[in-house]
Amino acid sequence: TTRITAGDLENASVLIIYDPNRSFSDEEVQAVHRFVARGGGLFVIGDHTNVFGSSSHLNQILDGMGFLFRDDVLFDLDEDFFQLKDVAPLHSEMLQGMTFFKFRGPASIRSTSLFSRNIFTLGNAKSLRAIYSVNNFYPPPHDHPKMWTGDFSVSMSSRYGRGRVVGFADSTVFSNFEIFYPGKYEYLLNVAHW
Repeated sequence: TTRITAGDLENASVLIIYDPNRSFSDEEVQAVHRFVARGGGLFVIGDHTNVFGSSSHLNQILDGMGFLFRDDVLFDLDEDFFQLKDVAPLHSEMLQGMTFFKFRGPASIRSTSLFSRNIFTLGNAKSLRAIYSVNNFYPPPHDHPKMWTGDFSVSMSSRYGRGRVVGFADSTVFSNFEIFYPGKYEYLLNVAHW
């Protein structure tokens, strides 16, 4: 509810920014960049379709840090709202203790650096842009010729200075009605540990 200041981050080791609904000031962006460059951890969690401006606001912070959020939503090509991902735990230390993960309509994340690393890829997916005439910006999952299909990153990591940055593009899975499903809690602990 208040602005981020350098003083707020002095004794912190990890900053989590969850689905922001307001833009960040230049001073806040600079404070976060200095915090991460000095060795702090930054975990940013966005949502589908840039709802309430969350992707745009997070991208203010992420500019120059290795990846950015897109303003889309991903659907499965075959089953629309069913997105169950089998997890190969050796792929990343952030996936330890997990066997599967259920998504709830994430956005996608695009790399802006050769040094960013993909954590989660959602395959067999279609990317649709927001429809701003509905309150959650969710488009209907209908196919059309201009949609993108394939594999999309929904979680990515990078390093910035001496610090580490992780992005995740599906805030719904960490809501109180989802957090205790298998994989959700483990992922949060693994990211915080990394």
